[in-house]
Amino acid sequence: MILELTFELSGTKQILPLNYQYALGSWIYRVISQGDKEYAERLHKEGYRIENGKIFKLFVFSNLRFPDRTSKLIPKSDRLEIRSREAKLDIGFYVPELMSNFVKGLFENLELEIGDRISVVSMKVKYVEVQNPFLPENGPYRLRALTPIIMGFKREGVRNEVYELPDVADYGEKFLQNLAFKYEAATGKKVELEKMQFRLLTENPRSKKITIKDHTPERTEIRGYLYEFEIDAPKEIVELGLTAGFGRENSWGMGWCELVK
Repeated sequence: MILELTFELSGTKQILPLNYQYALGSWIYRVISQGDKEYAERLHKEGYRIENGKIFKLFVFSNLRFPDRTSKLIPKSDRLEIRSREAKLDIGFYVPELMSNFVKGLFENLELEIGDRISVVSMKVKYVEVQNPFLPENGPYRLRALTPIIMGFKREGVRNEVYELPDVADYGEKFLQNLAFKYEAATGKKVELEKMQFRLLTENPRSKKITIKDHTPERTEIRGYLYEFEIDAPKEIVELGLTAGFGRENSWGMGWCELVK
């Protein structure tokens, strides 16, 4: 399921840090924990686990969206100036359909502040709508990444993880393997990787760096890529990607994609 949240912003001008993903993901956790502590505890500590020990949170969210010409980058800064009284946000959850109304109710009429130690945006949830991604019965499906897709791998002789370009030889295989692991964690069903295909459609994927917990001692930088791709896989597996995210770090808002019609 996908929730579209419409926010009302206070004031006529607010300043939003560009790196707000961690704060937004933390807020989503808090909302869930207020309504269903058992579900929130599982997401926070365990996620969805499979036999090899991999853990997945199975939710993702989009960037905040503002009406045209109401937001602009402040020169020589990591801040956006917002001159709008409205913002929208999409949140995807891989949950049973029976939970849709329950999860929707958790977000209604909430107030929140999103930002960091330097600047904060105050807003209130005005509307919550439940949406479900529409997919044709059969692929291949063409998708566009709206937030960076993160794929990091350990390489022999390299101490830290390498955030690789989507055009390296084994990227598609690792991309599909990640999606298959998520599907297995959510449903208990194994996926035949040889029946799935990934094809990069963007000639020069755009690199984007995201800073997590900026202006704190725990500051971390991650790098992903924005691109279009084609995936040939069963409909239910692609739907999982659209509601839980593609790639890694989905609970920080990474890997949010849309169907290219």
